[in-house]
Amino acid sequence: MGAQLTKEQAQLPFGYVTTKSGRKSRIGALKASSTIRPNAHLSPDSSVTSHNVITPEIVVVDKSSEDQQPNQYHHHHPQDEFEMSSEISLRRSYRHRHHENISKIYFSELPSLTKIGLCQLGLVKLSPHICHLYATVSLQICCNELTSIPAEIGYMKNLEQLDVCKNRLTSIPDTIGFLHKLQELKLSENQLTSIPSSIGSLKKLGTLYLDSNRITELPPEIGQIKTLVNLDVSENPISVLPAEIGRLQYLRKLRIDRCPLLAEFVHELVHSPPSLMELAARTIVRKQIPILQDTTQDIKDYLANAKKCSFCGGPYFESYVKRGKIIEKNDHQIPLEYRLCCPHWNTEQERVSLLFCPLPDTAPDAEPYKHPLHPGINDDPSLSSSSDVGDSNDSQIRIQRRSSSRSLTIPLSSITKSPSLPSLPKSSTTSSKSSSLGKPHPHEIIQLIPELALDFVYENDQYNRSGENEKKS
Repeated sequence: MGAQLTKEQAQLPFGYVTTKSGRKSRIGALKASSTIRPNAHLSPDSSVTSHNVITPEIVVVDKSSEDQQPNQYHHHHPQDEFEMSSEISLRRSYRHRHHENISKIYFSELPSLTKIGLCQLGLVKLSPHICHLYATVSLQICCNELTSIPAEIGYMKNLEQLDVCKNRLTSIPDTIGFLHKLQELKLSENQLTSIPSSIGSLKKLGTLYLDSNRITELPPEIGQIKTLVNLDVSENPISVLPAEIGRLQYLRKLRIDRCPLLAEFVHELVHSPPSLMELAARTIVRKQIPILQDTTQDIKDYLANAKKCSFCGGPYFESYVKRGKIIEKNDHQIPLEYRLCCPHWNTEQERVSLLFCPLPDTAPDAEPYKHPLHPGINDDPSLSSSSDVGDSNDSQIRIQRRSSSRSLTIPLSSITKSPSLPSLPKSSTTSSKSSSLGKPHPHEIIQLIPELALDFVYENDQYNRSGENEKKS
């Protein structure tokens, strides 16, 4: 299994599987060589037949004999009350709807924590304790009955391959954007309706399978995945693709089979102008103007929901203009849709001519914003040499007022919405810190409580100096 987990963590559950009435499936006898099945879910270009797929050996144990076994896999943690309550509700739900029981799969049962392959085992739920799998490189849990993925998957920093094909997933957590080493993401044959915008943070992603879902549109942030080579969105109710997909220089395979794509674009020249509130919000976001600290929360939420124009990158909110073009690739006509902050062009000729012009005024400012009432101290004309003492006092008062007004504002970057990892389960924080190593080192305490680091260094320095003075005396 490896030495990545402690003894307490090894007794935590990885997930839950369904079992037949009166019987329980176990994977304790699985061999490491038969656990990972890279050909279990074939890609469209693969020539491997289905009989080459290795089926893992599942040991079925009677419920009567299971009760006589030692309590090796039932080490409960009393601090996880929330997880136990969710487990009870999960058991009742499956007993009522499917007439099946569920059982746990523990970390101690997994032959390997580096490459995990649990295909066709009837997984219905993953435990939030997967946050301990820091060393896992490949996770293959396709052909199961999962309906969701816990947000704690964002802690699996070294994950390179994730395969959750052929499940019942309806959504993907936005914490998937923390998997910066992810290279392959397979989400085929689920019930997904959308993809989180945080997918644009996967800078090493090369393969993305989204086929056979219910996705109606792709997020524009997909254009930020510069390393994307294979993209499959076939068999989805997608009518257009975002224009940002044209920025993927290394995209070689794009599958759009059986998608109701538009054959031509018909855009209205008349559009609704943005409201005064949106115009003001656009200016604030475009120039990155700090806002007052006591700004109401609804306005902060409004500013945090700014979207980027497909052409100039400028912000927009509710009001935007649609433009489109159709390109040909691999004998397919692909409709690309632009969402613009204003009607930058109406014809294809105008669009091409704008490519050779500087960015419009609606583009974000390259230089940081400088308030006209808050100039730099060195540039303040009131700080020039003056013979009158009263003038110098007035200038100091002005500086104090300006500094106080600065302290009442916050930068716009502090309200931007970004995915955040959930707090670790109680069992992970308590078992990992309260190990059998004895009293923790003071420097370990500093890492846990950064706020006390400065005080500790100062007191430690004072203590050392006092000891040296006593030795000298």
